[in-house]
Parts: sequence; structure tokens; C-alpha cells
Amino acid sequence: MWWRPSRTLDLILTNQERIMAALDDIQAKVTAEGTVVQSAITLLQGLKQALDAAGQDPAKLAELSSDLDAQTQALAAAVAANTPAAPAPVAEPAPEAAPQSPPAAPSASG
Repeated sequence: MWWRPSRTLDLILTNQERIMAALDDIQAKVTAEGTVVQSAITLLQGLKQALDAAGQDPAKLAELSSDLDAQTQALAAAVAANTPAAPAPVAEPAPEAAPQSPPAAPSASG
């Protein structure tokens, strides 16, 4: 069999393209995760600021509570809408019946 440098080079380039596509996908996922984490940090910082601003004023606290309820419902709806359904359970096959032994032969001493 002849070694063909052009075939080897084609394989290397094809694999490089696949690897680069996989790396691009991973990088996009890491960036998206960073955005989600930063959003959560911003939310928590905003919540602290809102609580500090409300102080002990019952009306401001009630308004803040209402806002939090609305945001919680919106977040729950977004998570539910973007969560893939769980895969259907796979039925396990029924256990096979153990082979039965043939009946014992009558003894010859009869």
C-alpha cells in the first residue's frame, strides 16, 4: 500500500476543522454560562439594593415582595420553557424463565 501525503493531509485538515468547530461550540457555551452567572450576580446585587432602599417601610417592602413574586414567576416560566423534556423511561425486558429440569427417571429397582 502506498503512503499518500495528500490523503494524510486531507485527514488532518478534516480533523482540525472538526476540533475547531467543537472548540467554538464549547467557547460559546462557556460565554453563555458566564452571562447567566453575571445576570444572577446582578439580580442579587439589585435585590440587596432594593431591600436597603425599602428599609422598614411596609409599603415599599410589600411592593418589593410583589416585584419579586413577578420576577420569580417569569424566571420559572422561562426555565420551564427552555428545559428539554425528560427522556421516556426504557422498559426493562422481563426476566427469562429458568429452564426446567426434565422429570427424574424412575428407578430400575421397582
